[in-house]
Amino acid sequence: MGKGRVQEDAIEEVLLLPKSDPKRSSTLDLLVSWRISMEVLDQVDQEERRILMALSQAYLEWEQKIEQRGRQQNQRKMIASILTTRFGPIDPSLEALIPSLIELPTESAMPLLLQLSREELLERFSGSSGSR
Repeated sequence: MGKGRVQEDAIEEVLLLPKSDPKRSSTLDLLVSWRISMEVLDQVDQEERRILMALSQAYLEWEQKIEQRGRQQNQRKMIASILTTRFGPIDPSLEALIPSLIELPTESAMPLLLQLSREELLERFSGSSGSR
């Protein structure tokens, strides 16, 4: 990947890619691995210290992405559990509601999950009248 400023410029270019770009996400994963291996080796010269600093932003973004993914997985499990408890096994129409429910703040989603009927949930989030 070059040396010194070339590496720093490459890292900056990756961070400037849109967050939705799959190349950005996979490259961040690689940069984080590189940063960790540099720290493990603990034989870092002055130039590599600058690179570590540039990698710090990439690492922070990667860490935030991982934390967000974990929160979304936990929310998905919680929503699925509530839907299963209330309505039995989750069919495709209920499964389709989960992404919309995950997007809501928990304090907004919970009352809806606990109070609305299956049909009301389907109507509210998919625009269809859910018939079972």
